[in-house]
Amino acid sequence: MPIGERHGNMVRTHSVDDATCNARTQRGVTYLLLLFAIAIIGATLAVAGTAWSTAAQRGAEAELMFRGDSIKRAILSYARATPDGSPRLPLTLAELLQDKRSLVPRHHLRQLYTDPFTGRADWVTVLEGGRIRGVHSRATRPALRRVIGPSGGVARDVSEWVFAATVEEVAMAPAPGSSLASSPAPPGESDAASAAVSVMTPVVAPGRASEPGP
Repeated sequence: MPIGERHGNMVRTHSVDDATCNARTQRGVTYLLLLFAIAIIGATLAVAGTAWSTAAQRGAEAELMFRGDSIKRAILSYARATPDGSPRLPLTLAELLQDKRSLVPRHHLRQLYTDPFTGRADWVTVLEGGRIRGVHSRATRPALRRVIGPSGGVARDVSEWVFAATVEEVAMAPAPGSSLASSPAPPGESDAASAAVSVMTPVVAPGRASEPGP
């Protein structure tokens, strides 16, 4: 075979090899870019999911504060409406919806709120002499809002947020017909911003501001 023809074949062979190498390099770069894009999308979705979960829990905690305090204030309303000789605390939460201790039934709570963390009205009741003076959630979700529980320490989860009238508050509730007695709107229906949970106090954690009340 002539030398010139052999030389031409060698040139054509090198050209094919270079094209194949370039194609493989391009595919490798494309693959790396694809992996990088997938990693960015995954990280973005993870951050968005965490933010959504945090926002949802903050909303549930605010609703728990409102509902628990509404039940507590309904219990105090029940105590204020106690006729002479009748127990000052209810046996069941249903008695707050319809208090039949007098001739005209009274409604201290317009509805039996569900626990926003469980979705059911499965409150754990705080008893005094076998009667209900408060409630708390049975959920053991770690709390984002930092508050002081009835024991004096910072509550670790939402089940330690106790909404209960103290024995003194129940005993000092004015009797019907007294000059101190009043007939406010059913508890839980007024402005939630004015509600106060006597058994819990917001605290400031190191390096963090205290959470505002609901």
